[in-house]
Amino acid sequence: MFKTTAQLKGFFFDRKAVMDATTKAERRVLSKKGAFLRKAFRNALRRRKKTSSPGQYPHVHSNDKYATLKNILYAYNPSRHSVYVGPVRLNTKHNVPQLLTHGGTVHKRNGKTIHIRKRKMIKDKYEEVQDKLTSMWKDTIG
Repeated sequence: MFKTTAQLKGFFFDRKAVMDATTKAERRVLSKKGAFLRKAFRNALRRRKKTSSPGQYPHVHSNDKYATLKNILYAYNPSRHSVYVGPVRLNTKHNVPQLLTHGGTVHKRNGKTIHIRKRKMIKDKYEEVQDKLTSMWKDTIG
């Protein structure tokens, strides 16, 4: 997993290090998989005023272009020769994407404690669209 967005940018598919580490066909397929999964997950996130139910995809409450769960990037993962897809962690005290993925507890400044139960995230969307992603590989093997 990438710790910062700057670190992640070094593994975008147009970077020289990624181009040297992969074949053109592998880059094309992994890039398409990443783009497809990012779009599928973005489409699952709805803008709502209320919070989502546990086990459902999280609702997005921000209209900001960058400070939102819909700010999702994908990049080459060299250790697994695969693609990493995930929401960008904002510069906040709490890692919101991780809290939504695994659940957790947040202590607010006013002394209140909020318990967050896990929501569906990228892994769940991947499982939903896995058959379609697998068919992308079939077309490249000739």
